[in-house]
Amino acid sequence: MALARLPELVGFFSYSREDDEAFRGSLSALRDTIQRELGAQLGRTKRNFRLWQDQEAIAPGKDWEAEITRAVEQSVFFIPIVTPRAVNSDYCKFEFSSFVARERALARGDLIFPILYISVPALLDEVEWRNDPVLSVVAKRQYVDWRPFRHNAVNSTAFAQAIERFCNKIVETLREPWHSAEERRQLEAEAGRRAEEAERLRLEAEAQWQAEEEEKLRKEARAKKQADEEDANLRRQEAETQRRLAEAAERQRQESEAKRRTEEKRRKPDEQTRAAVGARPWVESDVARLADASEPETQDQPPTPWRPSRRDWVIAGVLVATMVAGAAAWRGQHRPEGEVRPQTTVTAPGSEQQKEEAHPPTTVTGPASAQQKEEAHLPTTVTAPTPAAQPQTAGSAPGPAAQPQTTAAAPAPAAENEEIHPSANLGTLTTAQERALKAGDSFKECSDCPEMIVVPAGRFTMGSPAVQGYNDEQHPQHLVTIGKLLAAAKFALTFDEWDACAARGGCRRDVSDEGWGRGRRPAINVTWKDAQTYVKWLSSVTGNPYRLLSEAEYEYAARAGGSTDYPWGDDIKLNGKPMANCVGCGSQWDGKQTAPVGSFAANAFGLHDMVGNVWEWTEDCWNPNYQGAPADGSPWTSGDCSNRVVRGGSWIINPRLLRSANRSWDSSDYRYSNLGFRVARTLAP
Repeated sequence: MALARLPELVGFFSYSREDDEAFRGSLSALRDTIQRELGAQLGRTKRNFRLWQDQEAIAPGKDWEAEITRAVEQSVFFIPIVTPRAVNSDYCKFEFSSFVARERALARGDLIFPILYISVPALLDEVEWRNDPVLSVVAKRQYVDWRPFRHNAVNSTAFAQAIERFCNKIVETLREPWHSAEERRQLEAEAGRRAEEAERLRLEAEAQWQAEEEEKLRKEARAKKQADEEDANLRRQEAETQRRLAEAAERQRQESEAKRRTEEKRRKPDEQTRAAVGARPWVESDVARLADASEPETQDQPPTPWRPSRRDWVIAGVLVATMVAGAAAWRGQHRPEGEVRPQTTVTAPGSEQQKEEAHPPTTVTGPASAQQKEEAHLPTTVTAPTPAAQPQTAGSAPGPAAQPQTTAAAPAPAAENEEIHPSANLGTLTTAQERALKAGDSFKECSDCPEMIVVPAGRFTMGSPAVQGYNDEQHPQHLVTIGKLLAAAKFALTFDEWDACAARGGCRRDVSDEGWGRGRRPAINVTWKDAQTYVKWLSSVTGNPYRLLSEAEYEYAARAGGSTDYPWGDDIKLNGKPMANCVGCGSQWDGKQTAPVGSFAANAFGLHDMVGNVWEWTEDCWNPNYQGAPADGSPWTSGDCSNRVVRGGSWIINPRLLRSANRSWDSSDYRYSNLGFRVARTLAP
């Protein structure tokens, strides 16, 4: 037999009259709608089914407590409207405790169907709700959250569909098998006989069990010893691994430091050498030798007329710390006819070997040898990162001697197939850099910009199978093709990133963090319109098209190539390890507050917290199912655009609502402590 087959069926509707009056009778209207829906699903009429409500059922002058007790004794299910007033009302507490006793008398534990209508902070504090006779039952039962419908008319499409699903659950429960008091007595007698037989068998087996228990203890002791030894070995191995990693890191640091110093030496000009020359206390004999050394060899040539200013110009070169350059310039001016003049070389940035050759070190210790004198007149090579630079003339000692020319050359432009490393980028990407991106690359276009991950193109099945019984909102399943690469933020937007926008006047400054801290926690209490303001500001800062993800892109990025309930599998934990923040996920933040972004492992695309922690706004308007949904991953911009789709679930809901296919909605003006967003970026084709 089932409760649904009773000749007369009565349910109890518990609420606070003050709430009903405050909302102009909306709770009474809700009760009428639920009664009509249940009557239709049960095939009942007003003669054999009613949903009892005190305001309607208790006539003036009647004893309220007696009437309530009589109604509870007749009822077989209980619908409490959970609000702060209701949980503090002595009347509601009496109704609640009376039906709990009635439920025990019916030998059932599934006949209370709470509706959370207004937020009750005590539900988030386990110590507080465990000590409350009403909240302890509400928290342990699977209540429905109708806070988003509080300001909707009961005949609105979304609210009516929620009521229909709620009534489906009640009808399913009432149709489950149930035993009357007489049947239970018979069953209890049969259970007693079976218990006696079980006791006899237990006594017979007790002696054997004692022996087995002793053996079990011995095995456990051996296993514990073995486990301790294995743990010790693992700790030693881990310590050795850490030591090796530390050594490798130190070697890498030293190599990087040596490379940096080598680069500095390679790029360092010859000022140190010239300073050394200028600082030396030259005597006149040294100057004379240098002047003679700068004279070209002429033993086999006719004598050249004497120029009285030659030594004077050499001395002047020493006095301005450029003697070597002056001597080279003078030699170039007076080289005998027929001798080839050294040419100045202009190069673009090249290989490491070319850079070494472009800056040969020069050491001056006094009068030079013949080979050193030749090296003192080598061509000068300079590279600079300025585009289309004009030729520059190096300074020299006073005099008529022509000087060697030094030219700054611009770096060669990047070819289309040039290797690009976007992960190191901290500036706006060029078109060539965007086209070189591949799946898994990351980039940041400014120091306060979100870090972006490149998501591959692909195809996936969106929604839940009908056979799994999930909400109609997730049906029908359909194929969606993401035709090209896109970039999605690695994390939900953080307070650090939001506050950077606010500091520059681009975003609101009054966004509350609920006292949990800002920094790397996700930005919460932001509306859909706030999210649009942020992406508009970010686009203006970078000059590139930032936006929100579409709903299809969000589910595609969350699944990351998988088809299981969650990005990591079908269980809310992975090998017993928490993977998200929700009520029942197993993390330290469950049901308490948001977690800092990146507190859990990334999915296969490298994205963190795609489910759990905070709901995330998407670009799409709300539609109650997928009939007519776009198949190319673009946002659905028709439907109820006063409400926008949110995805991912949050720290305050149960694991079932964290599935990759789950979807919900909020008003575009709604803000709450479990609601944030993540940015996306369109990439150049």
